[in-house]
Amino acid sequence: MVRLLGPLEVACGKRPVRIGAAKERLLLVLLALNAGRVVAAERLIDALWGEDPPASAGVSLRVLISRLRRGLAAAGCDEWIITEAGRSVITILRPEEY
Repeated sequence: MVRLLGPLEVACGKRPVRIGAAKERLLLVLLALNAGRVVAAERLIDALWGEDPPASAGVSLRVLISRLRRGLAAAGCDEWIITEAGRSVITILRPEEY
């Protein structure tokens, strides 16, 4: 469950999930708003860093996804985020998982 109105709340079943870093929280919100849809890495980079992202934005995005996935997996929601290779990075938050 991801609650976006008011303070961000994330729970896997009944287990609360702590998402600490601001960029990780923003990434989760972006994915939740696009639940069940493919979100291109370029779109996430634009949303996270704006019009002038750093040269390392692609690497930083992969690190953020990895950290977010690790936090969710620790609570048992290891299939919330799926990354597929091939067309740069494609990330999906599956709504049936929450």
